[in-house]
Amino acid sequence: MFSRKNKLSGLTLLELLIACSLSLVLIISLTASYLTAYQAQQIQSAFVTQQEQATLVIQRLNLILRSAGYHGCGASNDRLYPKIEIKQINHSDSLTVWQASHNRVTVMDNMKNFYSIRVEPEPHLSIGDQILISDCETVEMGQVREIVFEKNQQILLLSQPLNKLYQRYAEVSKIAKITFFVSESHKKPFYALYQQINAQPKQEWVTGIKKINIHYDHDHNSVAIQLTFSPNFSFLVKHWYSYVALRN
Repeated sequence: MFSRKNKLSGLTLLELLIACSLSLVLIISLTASYLTAYQAQQIQSAFVTQQEQATLVIQRLNLILRSAGYHGCGASNDRLYPKIEIKQINHSDSLTVWQASHNRVTVMDNMKNFYSIRVEPEPHLSIGDQILISDCETVEMGQVREIVFEKNQQILLLSQPLNKLYQRYAEVSKIAKITFFVSESHKKPFYALYQQINAQPKQEWVTGIKKINIHYDHDHNSVAIQLTFSPNFSFLVKHWYSYVALRN
């Protein structure tokens, strides 16, 4: 009688091993399910992030390209500087866009000579800047050789004389040279799309872009852009296209 009670209240070694094995199988199955769901969530999150970044890049490129060749209020003159330039860098196209900056300064006094312009104190210009001056009738380019600050004014001394004595309220804009190119990212071994304005340090826009292809249609004055992502990102977003009509 005693031995029977002991048998009913305990587990044999075989039963214990079976219970442990079933528990282990259950734990492994739950862990595998969790890891699968976690990886799927990570992929979905990366996909959404990559889509948002690519969409933002295309939108910003569209905005900048539509301002290519912008001359302020002056009459458009393509001979002042090119709208865009396409080159090859690291087996990928690079795109350079020229435009007059929208942050302009106003001429404070009528010009007394062809070399100096008195303008507002803000925003600051720098020595060596290429500038555009316009009175909405005539537009010219110049380069800043020296700057003198005097009585809440910037006096811009130019390297070469202008062809006209501009009057008060004419506009002076800094010419922006904006270049987009693909280069090695700081997140090695990936590549990224970079932007560089004039001689400023380059800025990384989107990681994972391996190549950018650009086609300029002279007849329709438009640009077609294709972004190709690296193999590590290609399962998320393979290609992005944009078709942009430029300013006439």
